Amino acid sequence: MLKIAIDAGHGGKNSTPGKRSPDGEYEWNFNNKVL
Repeated sequence: MLKIAIDAGHGGKNSTPGKRSPDGEYEWNFNNKVL
């Protein structure tokens, strides 16, 4: 059996300094939309 875990990562929602896309969106917020 193969199991795949997908996670948006850490941070986001104003909790982690840095970790932003070039337009200023937090990495977690972007990844969460994609997932």
